[in-house]
Amino acid sequence: MTLLRRALWLVLATLLLLAALLAVYIWRSFPARDGQATLPGLAQPVAVERDPADVTHIRARSALDAWRALG
Repeated sequence: MTLLRRALWLVLATLLLLAALLAVYIWRSFPARDGQATLPGLAQPVAVERDPADVTHIRARSALDAWRALG
């Protein structure tokens, strides 16, 4: 009985650890919503903003810079 109980605790601890690692992996995959980033190759500064409806707006002086900022 004690061996079975220890095995169940080990399985539970392993599942909790895996769930925590998965949560961190998913959380880090989301893009940054604020701050600044440096992107080499831009001719002019580019602004990337989100409106209240969470629609992304890219403001750039050239189409090439806008495409580079888009990713």
